Amino acid sequence: MKNKLALKTVATVTAIFMVYIAQAQTKTFFASNHTVQRPLAVWTNVEYVLVPLTQTEPQFAGGEAGWNKFVKEHLEYPQAALDQKIFGDVVVSFTVTPNGSVTGITVNEGAEALTAAAVRLITLSSGKWTPADQNGYKIPFRQQLKVHFVLDEK
Repeated sequence: MKNKLALKTVATVTAIFMVYIAQAQTKTFFASNHTVQRPLAVWTNVEYVLVPLTQTEPQFAGGEAGWNKFVKEHLEYPQAALDQKIFGDVVVSFTVTPNGSVTGITVNEGAEALTAAAVRLITLSSGKWTPADQNGYKIPFRQQLKVHFVLDEK
């Protein structure tokens, strides 16, 4: 009887502690602009308690303004595409690792004449990303971006 009571108390305390930690982490990360909440069922001795998990997506250094500045400084429009007046978007997927570097770059769609320039741009951005965060842990995150190629009409 004594062992059952001790086991029940430990299970209850453990579950309450897990709920407390998850709630504290939610409050910490909820202030972020890119917070995603997902419910997690935590077992207690009687019932399930839903605890929101939070995940912050990767962000380029300086946010959107920093990304736009980086693109203006580093995007090289391919000469062949300029000559043929090719423009449009190239959709690129890549993984931002926990140290902020970029790996696994793939082109999902876009004009072939523009893809090499888009891949070069993403490659140059490696190391300039703040990694994704899930409940206090930096995690790899698969990201998808559109790189816009616009012809300057002069």
